[in-house]
Amino acid sequence: MYSLYKSKGFYIFLISAISFFVLNLLEDLIHFNIGRNRNLDDITVYLPEKSEWLYVIGVMLIFSLLQGFVTYYFENQL
Repeated sequence: MYSLYKSKGFYIFLISAISFFVLNLLEDLIHFNIGRNRNLDDITVYLPEKSEWLYVIGVMLIFSLLQGFVTYYFENQL
């Protein structure tokens, strides 16, 4: 198990998954605010409610793990 943490592939997976999660979470917040601010006279920054956060973070975790696995797989295949 310890050798897993010393491998290059583990760090590629981890960096890919974390960067995908952070960048897409920011993108999701921007899209959320674009949808909420259809009236250009009153631009306000909104944050999702707790139930919406759980949904967004849950979906983002799934897709960030998938992103990490895909990056890891192709890094090892090339």
